Amino acid sequence: GDLYKVIADIATLFYEQIVGVESMTLDVTATDGSAERLTGEFMLVAAGISGHRFYGGGKAVLPGADNLCAISRLGLIGKIRLKSLFYRGDHVHEPNVSMRSFAALCVEYGRRIPMQVDGETAWLEPANFPLRIERVIDSIPVLSRA
Repeated sequence: GDLYKVIADIATLFYEQIVGVESMTLDVTATDGSAERLTGEFMLVAAGISGHRFYGGGKAVLPGADNLCAISRLGLIGKIRLKSLFYRGDHVHEPNVSMRSFAALCVEYGRRIPMQVDGETAWLEPANFPLRIERVIDSIPVLSRA
């Protein structure tokens, strides 16, 4: 209920202190076959089977056609400001937010990191990376070690 929402909101503000963040590499293969590498200290990476997705109580994380959102590290004030933009989907215009459409995504990371799939949290360990995610329309999603 409301208590969970308050705790979750506070935890997101201090995510880096709780979990830690270091450089991550995202190799993005677009639906047209073009490739791009994004590297940075991302505090959030959200990937969906498609765009137009809402998460966690109506946050428009993927509000348009893009199915990947990567948000670079921000200070506390920036996080508070960005959080309010999420509900309207207006975060996509911010300079520290990268929005892309992908057919395949390869994630390289050297730390333990939480991953949420359909509201359930699982921990990915360094041994799980690189992690390849492929968008396969009208099928069952499968995550595999690259």
